[in-house]
Amino acid sequence: MTKRLVFIDMLRGIAIFYMIILHAFLYRVVHQYKPLFEDIMTTSSLLIRIIASPFIFLSLWGSIFCMITGIVFVYRVRLDFNTKESISIGPYFLKRGGTGVILILIQYFWLTFLSPKSTEHPGPSTFSLITGTIEQWGFSSFNVMHYSTTGMVESIGWIIVCLSILGYFVYRKKENHTKRFYLYFLILLLLAIAISVSFELLIPSPRHFFYELYENGKIFQIITLLKLTSNRFSFFPLIVFGLSGAIIGYNLYHEGREKRNLTVLFTIGVSCILGFIIIYILGFDMMGGYVSDYIPLPLHLLNFGTQLVILGIFYLLFKKYQSQEFNRDVGIVRFFQMYSSISLTIYIFESFTSVILFQLIQRIYYIKPISENFYVWMGFLLLNTLVWYVILYFWRKKDYKFSVEWTLGKLKEKMKIGTISSQ
Repeated sequence: MTKRLVFIDMLRGIAIFYMIILHAFLYRVVHQYKPLFEDIMTTSSLLIRIIASPFIFLSLWGSIFCMITGIVFVYRVRLDFNTKESISIGPYFLKRGGTGVILILIQYFWLTFLSPKSTEHPGPSTFSLITGTIEQWGFSSFNVMHYSTTGMVESIGWIIVCLSILGYFVYRKKENHTKRFYLYFLILLLLAIAISVSFELLIPSPRHFFYELYENGKIFQIITLLKLTSNRFSFFPLIVFGLSGAIIGYNLYHEGREKRNLTVLFTIGVSCILGFIIIYILGFDMMGGYVSDYIPLPLHLLNFGTQLVILGIFYLLFKKYQSQEFNRDVGIVRFFQMYSSISLTIYIFESFTSVILFQLIQRIYYIKPISENFYVWMGFLLLNTLVWYVILYFWRKKDYKFSVEWTLGKLKEKMKIGTISSQ
């Protein structure tokens, strides 16, 4: 059985490709003229909002990386335990947990130096040191409030730590792995859902609540709560996506269960989508959720359902490649695999390239802000996308040497710690 999950490569590659375009649009164009996004979603015609909604909805899909993390983590664990003769349980999961810790540290490095936008808190607006300095054409000061932002990489890191701990307790005994897996993971999944719902009910107006905390100088409470809830990438409910992905990955290893697995996947996915539709009919303000960095649970429910359906569709579309080693000669697969292979590197540095290009174009087109001219900002988005394609095209010929993934691989060889593979 091949170690690669080709449909995951495709899904993650497409997501990263879209992220490059989305971040350049949101954090450069829209950030320059903040009413633009709200105007599209609140004052535009119904037709414009219908056309824009699928693209904006996908901007809330950061949680797909958490689900992919769960799938790949458990799939590779099962693969290792079924193909290797001897594995030392404690060190094995300690190394995998070390991967999560490294990701968390990388997130704070990114927040400190390369975050793509100023983070607007109830009080100050904070910039990362490098991208902020370029954006302001002057030294960017740093504020500890910047660390209250929970990023995608940090959430993935904590999910990996949790999965490593759970994996240790599942495999520390030689028998009944499957029974213990479902027992532990389903209990934790239900607990995570309950906590997520409780946070939603206890903090119905998070922005107002955090503003009150800031006025009272309760910075630690703000940072803690934003890490746990009420933020796009907060631990709750994203741990739900990670645990669900783990359950999918566990079943994915059994190739003979394909029909049953897909039936369950589509059934749960469609049920979640229908549940969201019912909530929307009952009065949920979907547009209000779109224009806020806070994602309410109904939108998470829609995300979860659509992601399950898309996972099933991608599996059906690309399963023919799963019986062989990864095929680099298939055009569309090769294209998106470039983005998937060093997705972490792209996530960290795409803001650096976009802010440089944006400032250069802004200095050339100095008559008025870029965001006010459709053709100019569209040209910026296309140029930014092209630059990354050229970088990846030539970098692939060098096997992505000196990328974050390559560097962590070398670190594993020398220090014998867990690392991040392309999956």
